[in-house]
Amino acid sequence: MPVYARLLIAIALIVVPIVLGSRVAKWLRMPDYGWKLGLTFFTFLFSLTILALGWPPKLGIEFRGGLNLI
Repeated sequence: MPVYARLLIAIALIVVPIVLGSRVAKWLRMPDYGWKLGLTFFTFLFSLTILALGWPPKLGIEFRGGLNLI
């Protein structure tokens, strides 16, 4: 994945939950809860992004706890 695509994903992961949390809080007439909803949406979107991009990374045999006998 190109660097600029990762940068756009990172910016979107920060901006979208903040805006969404603020709008939902305003819609619910609870403006003090905007940052709390934004943090909740950030956590949710961040976890979905990690799952979509293929987490956990492939680890070598030394990090998986295996043993390589030669």
